[in-house]
Amino acid sequence: GFQLRSNRSPYFIVSGESDFLRFDNDEANDEYDLDFYETYFNWDKGPLQLRVGKQLLRWGKTDQISPVDVVNPQDMRQFTLPDMEERKIPNWLLKTTLYSENMSLQAVYIPYFEPNDVDFFGTDWAVFRHLKQDISNSQLDTGLKAYFQDLEVDRYEPSDPLDDAQVGGRLTSSLKDVDVGLSYLYGYDP
Repeated sequence: GFQLRSNRSPYFIVSGESDFLRFDNDEANDEYDLDFYETYFNWDKGPLQLRVGKQLLRWGKTDQISPVDVVNPQDMRQFTLPDMEERKIPNWLLKTTLYSENMSLQAVYIPYFEPNDVDFFGTDWAVFRHLKQDISNSQLDTGLKAYFQDLEVDRYEPSDPLDDAQVGGRLTSSLKDVDVGLSYLYGYDP
């Protein structure tokens, strides 16, 4: 049977994040961002937990790199300098977990695709680093320089996020002293 957990009152969590990144004085890549971080409603009743809102969901139990921790996107603007936990970006999602004495079953629904944060140009950590600035400072033809200044990376993302909703599930259990889990995520590969 299912174990009864303590009946806690429903609660609402609101947290914010303020972010200011400046990589060098020559670039206009100043980014100041003030946004909600984790903001969700949690409801527990017996063996059932329901959580809806913007939240972090960690799958797997390894430190740093976990091949099954695929639910939340990452902030890669500083590459891998920050710890994995600090790179996670909360997603808007619905998470339902059913607990029993020695196992849990979790289902997630992610209605909106959230891409990884990646800089492509203009910083030391960008994919193409300072390519535009280097070309601008080169001896190339003026028309060619102008062409490269307009160069952008075309990131394909779902046009209608509700059509490309992501769903997943996870079953975890303990067998003697070993934790085991089985997870599946049907999602959009960024």
